[in-house]
Amino acid sequence: MKTSVLPRIDWSSAVRGGVLTAIAANPNVRPDAEIAKLVDERRADAEKYTSRIVGRTTEPLSNVREESGFGNLITDAFIEYGRQQGWKTDVAFYNMAGVRASFPAGQLTFGQLYEALPFSNTVVNVDLTGENLREVIDRAVCVTGRLHMAGVVVSYRFDGGLPNCVRTITVGGAALEAARTYHVATIDYLLLGGDGHTTFKRGTNTIYGDVEVDVVAAYITSHSPVSPKVERRLVTN
Repeated sequence: MKTSVLPRIDWSSAVRGGVLTAIAANPNVRPDAEIAKLVDERRADAEKYTSRIVGRTTEPLSNVREESGFGNLITDAFIEYGRQQGWKTDVAFYNMAGVRASFPAGQLTFGQLYEALPFSNTVVNVDLTGENLREVIDRAVCVTGRLHMAGVVVSYRFDGGLPNCVRTITVGGAALEAARTYHVATIDYLLLGGDGHTTFKRGTNTIYGDVEVDVVAAYITSHSPVSPKVERRLVTN
């Protein structure tokens, strides 16, 4: 029996502004007309969403792996969203490595936001004790798995990746209380231990909400133009 070998297709794709674009393909392979038509129809449907203007930013949005205006905006959006849901949110976290694009000041489309937040994570509430909250922050600041934060101000002295480098934590302007329960908004990726943050699994009262990019888009639309800045939420001393 003769074995049929399909021609090898060497191709890749990229998302630019929320649009899927073919970069390279084997020139010997002809596209199927029906499939090509279906792809064009789906692309047109997608562009109705990705081209939508969600708002404007007066400041550039950067995906640097440190406190940034963009990270502050994302977690501020989580705080507001959580309170709108009745979660009484005190603190919000988002993993810094999850922000995948930067943008200049100006108009923002939904497609751009999706390029920056492409994982379709769900915003969740989880209640943590103050001691658990300190563990989350200490790992993020001192060890690995850095997080954007809202609702807290953290002072620390980095010690080469060793734990327990955090000096003080305030929540809503008051010192963190070890025995108090805090309402935390984050994403299901972190809730399930992503980036090594297994402490979230010790939380209670888990509630699932909407997809992160939708939450951030709604926040920008509501507050446009936004002017997110570094606010010294993470302070070295």
